[in-house]
Amino acid sequence: PAKTEVRFADERPVFQAVYQAAKSALLGAVRPEAYASEAAKARPAPDEAGFVPTGAAGAECAAPSFPLASPSTAFFSADERLDDPLLRQNPLPPLRENPSLLRFPAPVPKADVRQALREEQISFLPAQAQTAVRVLGELFQTYFLAQRGEELLLIDKHAAHERILYERFKAEYAGRGVERQLLLEPQALTLSREEAAVLLEHREMLEEAGFLAEEFGSGTVLLRECPLLLTGVDGNALLAEIAGYLLERRGDIDTQALDWIFHSAACRAAVKAGNPSSAQERELFVEQLLALPEIRHCPHGRPVLVAITRKELEKRFGRLG
Repeated sequence: PAKTEVRFADERPVFQAVYQAAKSALLGAVRPEAYASEAAKARPAPDEAGFVPTGAAGAECAAPSFPLASPSTAFFSADERLDDPLLRQNPLPPLRENPSLLRFPAPVPKADVRQALREEQISFLPAQAQTAVRVLGELFQTYFLAQRGEELLLIDKHAAHERILYERFKAEYAGRGVERQLLLEPQALTLSREEAAVLLEHREMLEEAGFLAEEFGSGTVLLRECPLLLTGVDGNALLAEIAGYLLERRGDIDTQALDWIFHSAACRAAVKAGNPSSAQERELFVEQLLALPEIRHCPHGRPVLVAITRKELEKRFGRLG
């Protein structure tokens, strides 16, 4: 009754059964040869110039112009899939120390950016206040460079990312609660007895922050769930940091403790300075950041953006008298 996962002694027969059933269903629903044959029958004959009459019955059933994949190339064989060593490993992605800006925040189409931000209870600039922005590149793998009108913008990607994640944690908490993910394999964290005790003592606050931890005996705590925004982050290291914070303030823990946890989680999940970012990441991130006028400082108070006007630059280069 307490099982959170079930493993098969031999996964191969189960995989083969599901794979073959899905493959048969898909191939039965889409048969390229049959489709092309039926389309050819319904297609009207071309005129002398080689054109198909647009008003002729069945013209809309003509075969598509793009090639359809044949059954022999549309799927991998079951043996190929079963021999893939990745399928025999933990299907969850490995822990990464370099979170992607595309994951935090998740990219959305330009037309949906404002609506997505509105739903997360973060204010945004009115449409008429937006100025076209051109992302120029990245400096020292730390600062994004962008041109907005007559300004050069330098954006600290870690500080800006950290603040955005912090706001998302708070928005989730104020809404439906911090979204959590169940770990495929619970992570055991060995602490001092005092640290383990203080974590378990404040278990309810940890759950509000998105962590589900259980006692595992002898100063060991078992982490079963963590915030979804921390995908790819070492949850044990963060939990150890939280334990140290709670132990240091034991007996004097108030509502600010939850806010501190959000700060710490956002800092760990944010992309780090020195890690390269792709052009797509830069474009999407700068667009979303500039739609949030109140995000101009990270949770620690450092600026996330510095703007240099064209007049300032020309003055530096002696172009202005």
